[in-house]
Amino acid sequence: MNKNRIYVFLLVLIAISGLAWAVLSFYFSSPLGGNLSHNFGVVSIERPFTVLEHTFRLQNKTDHDLWLKSATPTCGCTTTDWPEDIVPPGGELVIPIHLKLRRSQMRASQIRLLFDSGEMVVLRVEGIGRFSQPMSISPPSLPLKKGPLGGAKGVIRLEWDGSGRPENPQIEFPEGIEGEYDNWRFSNLADSHKGIPEIWTIRLRLSLEDETLVANQTITITMPSMPPLVVPVILEDTAISGRISID
Repeated sequence: MNKNRIYVFLLVLIAISGLAWAVLSFYFSSPLGGNLSHNFGVVSIERPFTVLEHTFRLQNKTDHDLWLKSATPTCGCTTTDWPEDIVPPGGELVIPIHLKLRRSQMRASQIRLLFDSGEMVVLRVEGIGRFSQPMSISPPSLPLKKGPLGGAKGVIRLEWDGSGRPENPQIEFPEGIEGEYDNWRFSNLADSHKGIPEIWTIRLRLSLEDETLVANQTITITMPSMPPLVVPVILEDTAISGRISID
């Protein structure tokens, strides 16, 4: 290969490399300056859900206008009201993001921003939810029937982040209602990767001591460092079914 061909080859190689670098820079370098991710940390959830909000404030660091065509989240737990105004060079793009937490677990979502220039930016949000009341009961209210077939059953559920076995709860029963319950039983392992706590359960049974009670009552379940759980007890008459034959 003579010197002229080598020279031409080098020029072509430099041109291709420069074009490739320009293309890669266009598609893979962010046109926006600022923090592209936000971690809410551990957040208290009020049932049935809590919505968190974070506003991204990002600067157009290119030499051309940016017009946002779409903002698409990867999770249905995330929504955004993305602006439709053109952002000039040096201008600010303001994007509010809403993350809905329904369970005691980690939620992570990406929001894909696509501009009319073909440039793309990915925003990231995440947070770990924890119910402010880690205890619950199933069913949420206890139907206590009167009569020989009476009684009520329920299962108390505890989301536990502590070490070792949780302390047994204290349960206050109103006058005229008797209750018994066992100790906490381990139900499900924690999952640190998904931010899910351990689950413990207790079986609860109620019976009616005073058949003359007519008003609905409540029982109160308490645990150290937790808000009390107040459970409605609905008094019901035992239905009599079947036919009665008379000789």
